Amino acid sequence: MADSPRRGRGRPPPTPVNGDDPSAAMAPEIWTADRVLQAVRDLAKIQSSSKRAMEANRLIEHIEPADAPLLAPKLAQLPADRAIETLFVSVMEMWAQFEPEQAFRFAMTLQRPGLRYQSMTSVMATWVDSDVQAATKYIESQPPGAVRGELIALVLHGTAEQDPERALALMKKVPPVDGRDGTRRVFMTWAMNDLDGAVKAAMALGEPRERIAAMESVISEWSSHDPSAALDWAVKHNSEPGNVQVVEQAFSSAAAERPDLAAAYIAKLDDGVTRDGVIGSLAQHWVNEDREAAKRWAMSLDDNDRTLAIDGMVNALSYDDPVAAFELVKSIDDPARRGRSLQGVIMSWAEHDPDEAWKQAQELEPGREKEETLATVISARARTNPIAAAEALTELPDSPANIRASTDIARAWGQIDPQSALRWVERLPAGESRNLAASQVASIWVQSDPEAATAWAERSGDEAIKRDLAFTWATNDPQSAVEWSMDHAKPTGTDRNTVFEQTMAQWAANDSRRAAQWAQSLPRGRNRDMAYEQLSESTLYNDPETSMTYVDQIGDKKLRNEVRGRMYTAFKENDAKKAERWRSSARLSPDELQAMDAPPPDEPPEPGSDGKCVCPPASGP
Repeated sequence: MADSPRRGRGRPPPTPVNGDDPSAAMAPEIWTADRVLQAVRDLAKIQSSSKRAMEANRLIEHIEPADAPLLAPKLAQLPADRAIETLFVSVMEMWAQFEPEQAFRFAMTLQRPGLRYQSMTSVMATWVDSDVQAATKYIESQPPGAVRGELIALVLHGTAEQDPERALALMKKVPPVDGRDGTRRVFMTWAMNDLDGAVKAAMALGEPRERIAAMESVISEWSSHDPSAALDWAVKHNSEPGNVQVVEQAFSSAAAERPDLAAAYIAKLDDGVTRDGVIGSLAQHWVNEDREAAKRWAMSLDDNDRTLAIDGMVNALSYDDPVAAFELVKSIDDPARRGRSLQGVIMSWAEHDPDEAWKQAQELEPGREKEETLATVISARARTNPIAAAEALTELPDSPANIRASTDIARAWGQIDPQSALRWVERLPAGESRNLAASQVASIWVQSDPEAATAWAERSGDEAIKRDLAFTWATNDPQSAVEWSMDHAKPTGTDRNTVFEQTMAQWAANDSRRAAQWAQSLPRGRNRDMAYEQLSESTLYNDPETSMTYVDQIGDKKLRNEVRGRMYTAFKENDAKKAERWRSSARLSPDELQAMDAPPPDEPPEPGSDGKCVCPPASGP
């Protein structure tokens, strides 16, 4: 081909733009394919990605569409570059204008996944625009899979414009990857062209989720040009099963443009979850558009409706205008709901202005609500400045709120400097707050320095601290945690449910195979027996036969019989036939069978089993 200008095949002739002056604007020069390729290669010399993209975009007007089949394979071989890939996709769309099937087949052969997908969808979209029936027929011929499912979504819109019922049938025959998204595409287009037909067809769908997706699209389109009619339909069908989302969509769409209209229709809704959700949603929309109007509307409502509306406005304002949100919360009558809303506002406020949030909380009336609000501010501050939070804690009276705040401080401080956090904990007054805070710090410290953390826990002598430390440690080093708890964290005597047993149970539940290997290495005695008891309990429901073999490893005869009886009872409750098969094949002595069938020692015999009258308990003192 020569490099001289040539008119593009299939292009319209140059069109003057200034009336009688043909020279004012002519069609751009068309280049040969070789010249285009050289210009593309020259793009690599441009360092700026934005300038490279701009130059690549300018090349498009110089390309002859008929050269697209020649250019596309050569462009696809060039190194990956966003600007060139964008140009490549445009060339593929040119090719699809006159040879869509060939262009699509080539797109499917591309090696780079992202470019392959983008090219396939662009080519198919071009094909659908020019000949939706041919595009549909081709997709139907493709083997089932994700590719066909993705592409059918492109066809649905074009088909729905011409024949929405055919689009529905096509969607059932060749389902898109996201069926509800396909339904929405079809019914949105259907509603634009034939609203009544779309409503009838949507309501006739048998599958509930499909019907909801269809009506949500229809009602959204309906609301955009006739919100009153859409709201009339929503109110009429409010009480019908499965219409909650559709009704909410109608009010949400109306609220975006006409909140006053949506508010007038709320009174027509039946009481219930749908009405409650609509009130809160409307309040959030309206307060951002016209705060005073939204507030007047909310205050005109009765009791629960007013609270729901205020909650919605508070949610919308809590971050951008916490002062206004804080004032609104005070108007909620129900103390429990006011407290919950207040915590939400204060938490958001304290994230970006803890000093002002603290000041406002201090002005509340004395009582539990004030204490909980102050604790929320302290907890929020602890995440960025635990020392300041600890200082503020001294102003909070001894209460459940104090316990929550001190625990949050300990958690945040322990992650930064556990030793400093423990020094602070040790200065706290004796009681639940200090104990829980100490457990938090020790549990965090053991992850980074188990030797120091366990030494401190041992000195504390507090079994709750040892338990929490061992549990946390067991999440990443269960063997060390179990071995430490076995030697240092069990109380004297024969008390059950020791820290060792609890930690062993956690390990057995998470990794029974390794826990069993470790238990086998223990010398015979109480610790080994307790380990196998926990292994038996932890594996019973997933692997009851293995659970019963763990029981056999318990050395103490009395404990072994007791555990076997307990496990067998649970085994029968879960799967009686399987339990009976196990019993038949188990090599147990008559004494062991009798012990297994006996009621647990801490449970009374079945009523009447001794032949005596079982009388009801006497009433009264």
